Amino acid sequence: MIERHALIESSSGIVKNIIQLDTAIPFTYASSTGEELVLLMDQPVSAGDHYNKLTAVFTQAQPSPDYVLSGTKWVLSLSVAKARQKLALSSACHVAIVAGFTSTALGTANTYSSDAESQMNISGRVQESLLLASTTTWVGKIKCTDTAGVVARRDHTHAQIRQLGLDAVAHISAQLSKLDQKQAAIEAALTTTAVDAIVWT
Repeated sequence: MIERHALIESSSGIVKNIIQLDTAIPFTYASSTGEELVLLMDQPVSAGDHYNKLTAVFTQAQPSPDYVLSGTKWVLSLSVAKARQKLALSSACHVAIVAGFTSTALGTANTYSSDAESQMNISGRVQESLLLASTTTWVGKIKCTDTAGVVARRDHTHAQIRQLGLDAVAHISAQLSKLDQKQAAIEAALTTTAVDAIVWT
């Protein structure tokens, strides 16, 4: 009959190796290095795991410094969980910002792009309008999509382009405010479960 034994460093409780022994062959283990053998039944034990001599319980090796021991299980630390979730929310916020927005600057609802280039284009047209405020015939062309799905570069008057600029700022500000609220909730969370529940949607 083959038995599994864990070779354990007594001082640290760390499992150094798993040894299989045939009970039909007499075996005596003596250690001068502070090691001991512990008989294993069906426990899924591996080298690097930890053995608590008082409770006779094995705990899996720490997956990484990001994990802390909770009972006999390693769980992601609260601080790391918060940092990861904040990063995920920041990415989601960026996606929401550049996903586009709706403005009624032209009198009806139109959808505008809001990627970095589009933001610069709208901002540039607003600045141009302010510089040429005395030119009543000025128009600024901005690409947008109407409710019928038609995409075109449409003329915007001074008032329309400035309203569009305000709508673009409002869109971005709304996403950033949502991010602030989500991150504040993460900071106040007391468990990793609570942190994981705080998502963008």
